[in-house]
Amino acid sequence: MSVARAKLLEAQEEAVTQIEPSVLVIGAGVAGMAAAEVIAKKGFNVYLVEKQDKVGGFLNELTTVNFDNRPASQVVANYEGRITGKENIKLMLNSEVVEAKGSIGEFEVVIKTGTKKENLTVGIVIVATGAVALEEKGLFGLKTLPEVMTEVEFNSRIASGEGIEDGETFAVIHCAGSREEAALEGSRTWCSGICCMVALEHSLELLEKYPNSRVFHFYRDLRVFYNAEDKYREARKKGVVFVRFDGDTPPDVKKGKD
Repeated sequence: MSVARAKLLEAQEEAVTQIEPSVLVIGAGVAGMAAAEVIAKKGFNVYLVEKQDKVGGFLNELTTVNFDNRPASQVVANYEGRITGKENIKLMLNSEVVEAKGSIGEFEVVIKTGTKKENLTVGIVIVATGAVALEEKGLFGLKTLPEVMTEVEFNSRIASGEGIEDGETFAVIHCAGSREEAALEGSRTWCSGICCMVALEHSLELLEKYPNSRVFHFYRDLRVFYNAEDKYREARKKGVVFVRFDGDTPPDVKKGKD
């Protein structure tokens, strides 16, 4: 039957459409700026829209990045310099997309900047809106116990030394608020992908500045990129203890004795 029906089929015609030679990039973090730079080099016009009053996105919340403890502000400044002054990149700060319609090749978009609205026609839209840190009150004592903090705050404290003394003990809990059971209402079932590596970065930075610190990592699975495997081994050699736990029996955080 299928073979007989195939004799009656007609070849599909390929759809041909004109592509508007301009691109809208939503989000002027590092990813958005990198995308804008590459596209602009190809000769296309780029509209780079950022809702904040400056570029950089989430990196503006961090003090250092990567295993070389490079200042996050330096990374942002580097990318900002690569898009500043480019004739075919229009940076729109304090702006947001309020309306969009159309399809690939021709999107009609409305950008709002303050009280002003601007209509744009673009061929491609790239969404590079980044991410935010999870700060769920009560998660392992977060925002209820003063000693419990996110990796973002920990990063800042290592740099400033606020509330940190050499010789203290630190516990790092992995998969906090992620890889939850799908049956739970509002569950976050996914792996965030970068947390394990970021935790290693901050632990090594801590030990570099405060070498007598004791650090314990409580994890379900360690997931680091290939080039970070050596950093995991380095952390172990420096005395970091890795303790595995099952998803059904996560660590219990309680206030200890003063």
